[in-house]
Amino acid sequence: MATESAHSSHGITARAATPAGALQPQVWVVDDDALLTELLVGTLVGSGLRVRGLTDSADLLELADRLVEHPCVLLCDLQMPGMDGITLARALRQRGFAHPIVLMSAHLDVDSMLEAMREGFLQVVRKPLDLPALAGQMREALQQAEQDWQRRQTVEGIQQQIDKLTVREQEVVHALGLGLMNKQVADRLDLSVKTIEAHRQRIMAKLGLRTANELIRFSIEWRLLTGGIAADAGGSSALSG
Repeated sequence: MATESAHSSHGITARAATPAGALQPQVWVVDDDALLTELLVGTLVGSGLRVRGLTDSADLLELADRLVEHPCVLLCDLQMPGMDGITLARALRQRGFAHPIVLMSAHLDVDSMLEAMREGFLQVVRKPLDLPALAGQMREALQQAEQDWQRRQTVEGIQQQIDKLTVREQEVVHALGLGLMNKQVADRLDLSVKTIEAHRQRIMAKLGLRTANELIRFSIEWRLLTGGIAADAGGSSALSG
């Protein structure tokens, strides 16, 4: 597979050639050792991954807003001058970075391991690195990043739709997602069946749904992906209809 690479003030970039417009996840390598960074970039791009290498953690932090927009994986060293790996990860999390992070260290003690676990690192790998194994770990991490990304996009899309509804309409959607019929929904919310039917019509109009089956599928998907609204399974609402 053809690749291209470049050196810049921000670091070392290498990426596998991909179809124009294709959304590709990326591995970001951050290590203050420039030779190791270049070796890691070359190894990972040689296994078909799209990679960017940096030698200064502050440079990655400057790109934080862009990093949250696409699935990616961060491979960073624990001990670096200025901002170490855990501090970098914490700063990225605060900026909305929810992608997998793999930590590298040549001097990993128990305290560092526990702190890394608390910070939510996907893995901790010890130097010297097993490069073939690392490439496999990065591919697995990217698969997870893509899956998590797709799920977040789906959840956000559904939630944007739900936000168009009133609280009462959300309660109706939630009840439908539990498999309840109109009469059961009416009993649950202490409303009439006629009122539930009117709510359903307004919900379908707001969400652009054409059939009752589409409404049911949307209700189930919302409940499964987001948990729906916080409601007691057997309780009734105190809100007015």
